[in-house]
Amino acid sequence: MKRPAAYLKLHNHLALKLAKKKLVTVRMHGATSAARVLVYYKSDPFTRGYLHDHRHTNIWEVRTMVGILNRLGFTVDVLDRTGAAAFVAKHPYQVFIGLGSDDSGQHFPRIAQQLPKAVRIMYATCMEPASRNAAVLDRYQSFNARHGRMLPPRRLVRHLDADAVRRYADFIFYIGNDNTRATYNRYEKPTLRIFPSTTPKLRLTARSLDPARKNRFLFFSGTGNILKGLDLALEAFAQLPQYTLYICTQIEPDFAHFYKQLLHRTPNIRTEGIVSPLGRRFQQLTEQCGYALLPSAAEGTTTSVATCMRRGLVPVVTPNSGLDIRPFGQEIAAGTVAGVVDACRAAAGRSDEAFRTAVRQTYRASFAYTQESFVASFTDALLQVCEQKRLLMTPPHAITL
Repeated sequence: MKRPAAYLKLHNHLALKLAKKKLVTVRMHGATSAARVLVYYKSDPFTRGYLHDHRHTNIWEVRTMVGILNRLGFTVDVLDRTGAAAFVAKHPYQVFIGLGSDDSGQHFPRIAQQLPKAVRIMYATCMEPASRNAAVLDRYQSFNARHGRMLPPRRLVRHLDADAVRRYADFIFYIGNDNTRATYNRYEKPTLRIFPSTTPKLRLTARSLDPARKNRFLFFSGTGNILKGLDLALEAFAQLPQYTLYICTQIEPDFAHFYKQLLHRTPNIRTEGIVSPLGRRFQQLTEQCGYALLPSAAEGTTTSVATCMRRGLVPVVTPNSGLDIRPFGQEIAAGTVAGVVDACRAAAGRSDEAFRTAVRQTYRASFAYTQESFVASFTDALLQVCEQKRLLMTPPHAITL
């Protein structure tokens, strides 16, 4: 008897959830050393026989960082962030690399406490938690001040003991720019930058240089509408009828209800919903639009905009986007409706030649956010730690994608 699709999906979800509670040992690329590394992140790439949602680039990054560690000679144990609550270390580890900047890393202090002899590296995928929460709450308070009502705050760090993370971490590997790094200054720990990856399947085309794209903006983001600044973008484009905004993101129900007029009944605002960067619609939108707009309150690095940059879209972002955008991008100086209006007018007002130059510079800069740049930055950070701590490793010349 054929099982219904809903049953199979639920069965897969529950079975995968159970599988992620198990520690996965990985020895690829000839890793035979007794030296071990514990990675507390995602085990998805190493759980076979299940259907996975592999849309996020961090799935490739986890698999690659484990491969790099194997090539350095380490045996790697991978602990999924959803299965770490009851983890008890049964091996001595030379290195512990774990999430520790948001709620998915809430178990970092407890695990690190079990490994006093290991080099403990906190892997920061976003801004420092207190700084992030302050930035996000400021946006919600701004929404409340403008409209006299409050939407329930989302994407706050609620369950992580950041002070405990600071006590136990020896190093910080952070994803972001100088703005991101500065939020960790109070930790007083060595910080090493990691460049995130984007899909290698995106390329610039000749149409990317067409100045007719200057009046069209693409809002392409992950979850968290107010965190990402979608409210600011909508209210800004209500004042900019000469420009068009395309929105590609998941809309929260209460946000959708409040902004239904702007989302669905405003001629220059087009709501697309969730769009895959590998799909045809994304290809079409990135050929039509000249700018990637994201007035985000807090990021590590906004890989959604970095993905758009691989298609030649010039970034229009806040300093907290985690991107390096000078001299080609347009900075949103103030995280306000007026700040977004000013930035979009300045971007669209560029001359045709200035726009073409910005597109070329954007594409060149986008190579900092590729799989190659992730491998180079992660490997370099590891080698610096190994050198400082005199850790056993194989020669690094064999490390490739």
